[in-house]
Amino acid sequence: SLDGILLHVTAEYLPRDVANTIKRGTYEFAERHLVKEFVERNDRIVEIGTGVGAVALLAAKIAGEGSVTCYEANPSLQKVIKANQELNKLYPRLVGFPVTSDGRQIEFCVMDNILSSSVFDRGGKPTTLSSLQFSDILLEEKPTTVIMDVEGLEVELLAGDLPGVRKIIVETHAKIVGDEETRKMLDSLKAAGFEQAAFLHKNAVFLR
Repeated sequence: SLDGILLHVTAEYLPRDVANTIKRGTYEFAERHLVKEFVERNDRIVEIGTGVGAVALLAAKIAGEGSVTCYEANPSLQKVIKANQELNKLYPRLVGFPVTSDGRQIEFCVMDNILSSSVFDRGGKPTTLSSLQFSDILLEEKPTTVIMDVEGLEVELLAGDLPGVRKIIVETHAKIVGDEETRKMLDSLKAAGFEQAAFLHKNAVFLR
């Protein structure tokens, strides 16, 4: 388990490299640490890029039942996410679509390392997917907190005002999108009234 969250690690659910990060306790270590520090009871949370669902489950355990909606673009992760929810008897609402700024159709590249799959071409197998528009999600879900690990797409999604959002926990990916695009994202968040409150191994927390 990680932070009291039970996770499947057998070959039925995960490739060995991903399972080993869970067994070692290193899976999303920084993100989990920041969630424990900054997520509070009754926060309303949207997570974009839930992976195997561990962070969403941890956030739901802290914030309470019905507090988390999580989005995951990779169809191959649906089985393990649902199985992990059942294992913990916690059920964040799961939406199996990618999220973009404009709801466009995308080419999603599925990598052998399933957790590195991305809209950016990194040598994976491309799959055409319809996406959901982030601004529509903000209007529908009205989150106070956004958790995001989207392998570079954060520079697009966090460029707007983000109405109602008070906290952001985001993994940055300068190696994918470049330092300049990451800097523009940080400037946009500052212009929207956010201040950086923490940074741990590529993961940043912004508050306003």
